[in-house]
Amino acid sequence: MRVREMVDGKSGYFLGSPYRLNRFLDEQELPPDVRKWDFAVIDTRSGQSLPHQAAVQSLSRVEPDMAVQAPVIGYPFVVQTQLSSDRAWQSYVQTAPARWSAEALILALLVIAGEFLIRRRDREQMVHLRRLTDFNMFMAQASQCASQADDEARLLQEICDMAIQYAHFKIALITRPDEAQRFQILAISGARAYLDNVVISARADVPEGRGTIGQVWRTGEPIFNASFLHNATLAPWKDRAVQLGLRSNTALPIYKDGKVWAVLSVYHEKADIFDDQLQILLREVCINISMGLDRIYNQQLRTALLDNSVVGILLVKDRVIQMTNSYATRMLGMESDALIGKSTEILFASYAEFERIAQCYTQLRQHHKVQVPGVHLARADGQILIADCSGVQLSDLHNDISVWTLEDVTSRDLSRRLYHALVNAADAVLLATDDSEMCRRTCLDLVRDTLFHAVWIGRVNDVGQLEVLARAGEGTAGIERINGCLEQCCGEVPLLVVIRAWMRKNLVYSNDEFTEQASSPCLNFIQSNNWRAVLSTPIWRGNRVWALITFAAPHAQVFDENSIALCKRVASLLGHALDKLDAKQRIECMQEQEAQRARHDVLTGLHNRLALSEFLPLALARGQRNGTAVAIGMIDLDGFKQVNDTYGHEAGDRLLQQLGQKLSALLRKTDYVARLGGDEFVVVLEGLEVAQVTTQVEVVLKSLHTVVESPFLVNEQASAMVGMTVGVSLYPHDGMDVGTLLKRADMAMYHAKQNKKTREKWWFFASQLEDGASDYHVS
Repeated sequence: MRVREMVDGKSGYFLGSPYRLNRFLDEQELPPDVRKWDFAVIDTRSGQSLPHQAAVQSLSRVEPDMAVQAPVIGYPFVVQTQLSSDRAWQSYVQTAPARWSAEALILALLVIAGEFLIRRRDREQMVHLRRLTDFNMFMAQASQCASQADDEARLLQEICDMAIQYAHFKIALITRPDEAQRFQILAISGARAYLDNVVISARADVPEGRGTIGQVWRTGEPIFNASFLHNATLAPWKDRAVQLGLRSNTALPIYKDGKVWAVLSVYHEKADIFDDQLQILLREVCINISMGLDRIYNQQLRTALLDNSVVGILLVKDRVIQMTNSYATRMLGMESDALIGKSTEILFASYAEFERIAQCYTQLRQHHKVQVPGVHLARADGQILIADCSGVQLSDLHNDISVWTLEDVTSRDLSRRLYHALVNAADAVLLATDDSEMCRRTCLDLVRDTLFHAVWIGRVNDVGQLEVLARAGEGTAGIERINGCLEQCCGEVPLLVVIRAWMRKNLVYSNDEFTEQASSPCLNFIQSNNWRAVLSTPIWRGNRVWALITFAAPHAQVFDENSIALCKRVASLLGHALDKLDAKQRIECMQEQEAQRARHDVLTGLHNRLALSEFLPLALARGQRNGTAVAIGMIDLDGFKQVNDTYGHEAGDRLLQQLGQKLSALLRKTDYVARLGGDEFVVVLEGLEVAQVTTQVEVVLKSLHTVVESPFLVNEQASAMVGMTVGVSLYPHDGMDVGTLLKRADMAMYHAKQNKKTREKWWFFASQLEDGASDYHVS
């Protein structure tokens, strides 16, 4: 559109098109009589048609019944043409078949693609749903296992097995680093071959410690690895993982007592499976494992602290029993956990006793502890039990929680003495240094202020005679007289407690030995020593019964459940102490043997270089302290190489062995000989007089030469001869320290070796070295 200003001041318009419009109007597809178009430009402001020159001729045969308009952008005009419906329909019909085919093909392709995508999505959703179901099953089973497990190792192994069975992982393992910071497997299930010869470290400064397990151990945060192929930190394990079909893994921390205790790591054959839902489930599994470990730990701690106690313990809240130990239920004659959730009123013999304790709660809240002696409790069988009760307020918890201890004092004196006996036995075991002292001290302490007036340890030999190892108390000095009584016993007479215990390898006791042995020849001996109640129980040392410990008391009916348990505990304590003593002695013996081997030459049995380095400083110190001289002789054999070359190294070894034996036999007890290696030896002579040291050394050296004057038998058919060269340094003349003296002796020996043909003696003193060599002296 162009706008021109006319001469008379009016605006004129010119509409022009740079295109051939008939090229856009399907001209070729229309009949000749309908190929002509007539356009008009309409002014939208007045609705008038503007004068124009038609781009094409007017329609000749078709009556128009449709008007089509197109706006002229930016101007108040529209371009309008007349069109008949027949002409539009004819154009549509002619182009429809090709268009419909294309549209139908496109529609079919869209339908097929949509169906494929829908089915693929459904399959993926089904796989994800199945996986989510499996993980939920895994979590449920793991939670149940963690809530019921009573063994740490079994819990960890079952968790790994469930991860394989329910979650369909390829590998599941739980690891924990050792003292060397290398992870050790606590439990594993699945394709174990992945971990063959694999090192996983907890250190961040080595490649083996930069994987998921090491990072989780150090940070305490879980890591989900989507793919082994795209994680650079897992390069040390990538090839092995791909080989075994592992594509992804995750590692999560397992806590115990509030700290990272181990790492759970699982491996899957598919990549990118750990979405948000699975991550949450795996975190929940590790939380359940941690709770299970804490529960097991608390249960073990409770067992150790509560069930091994010799008093009853109750945890009480609002006068309702929350927890008890096994001793409390046994003391009251009830089943385990029979008191849990019950009012404390169930404990007392009367309501008055219940109120008596209730009045003590005021004092408990004020002073945080209270003691109530002589409380009457009711056993399940109706008997009355007298106990001393002590309460302690747990100040770090709510004020209504307290711990009560119940001490059975029905037989107060007996319990006190039994406990004292156990303490004495423990002291004896801890203070003893060997088995005889341990047994002797144990017997002495068990009869000191206890209910036992005789305790002895012994065994029965192969001929049925008693052998006493330790004894204490009345009548024990003549225990061997029982052997004479035993020979007179016949089959109808009951055997003594100690004989029956030895035969059965088990505890045997009698609460009235006088009555049981009424017809025994040993009755007089038993009565004279007043051994009314007797108990014998074995002491196990290693895997066998080593001896019996026998307790005797002057009163009948002494051995009840408590006293029997204490006697067994004493025997067990002794057995464990003896085992530790044996283990300590074995270790010391092994250490001595290793030290002996480390300081002796394997071939000759002489001292070696290490032993010499330890001996020489002590020898010099003794010389300085006693004001005596010390001589160090460096020995080298002449012609030894020819022996090896002629007869072989085995013959040379035989010669060195014989030489070592001869040197050891010749030297004084105060002298010292060592083999440095090869054919080199060192002789140390102590206790020499400083003024006559040279003369004394030459006397020894002359006798020393006799060891090589006779031939050595190197094999069954041949013997060989060798010579000897010795360089000698003297303390304190040639030096004050070991290093200097050895160097001076070596130089003297080298000088004598170099002058074999002209030397007068086969030894040479370092003091005779030339001035240049003497200057080597270091003081």
